[in-house]
Amino acid sequence: MKATAKNIRAVPSDIASRIEAIDWTQATADLDAQGCAVLKGLLSPDECRSLAALYPDDARFRSKIVMGRHGFGRGEYKYFAYPLPELIAELRPALYARLAAKLHGGAAPKKLSYRGVQPLFEGSEFSVNANDNASGMELWTANSQGQPTMKGTAEW
Repeated sequence: MKATAKNIRAVPSDIASRIEAIDWTQATADLDAQGCAVLKGLLSPDECRSLAALYPDDARFRSKIVMGRHGFGRGEYKYFAYPLPELIAELRPALYARLAAKLHGGAAPKKLSYRGVQPLFEGSEFSVNANDNASGMELWTANSQGQPTMKGTAEW
């Protein structure tokens, strides 16, 4: 898989205000308890419909996962190709930055970079990990075998 590192950029105030409006106490409790969290109200119904409407356009996606081939039941999902839809491109680094800040006592990182290194299948177990280092924090997600699926760094 080809992965491209992304650097955080200024977040539009609308996205930033939506992220701040999330019940982070509940979201982090859900992440700790079950490994995922529903972020109610993050996207409007129209935004959800516009993203869902992209699904039939295979040119917008870099790969398609048929879950039955991997023993994960029925259905399929796709990974967006770059460039990402603008809404996803704005949300992803803003959410990563907010989670990094939560792990670092509330201070937002001055720099955040991350890259996907391998797919993580929906419904599979994974861990969200962080280690402090000399320049900030190393962040990664790992599948149930301990293999990294996303790597990132945050600097304060």
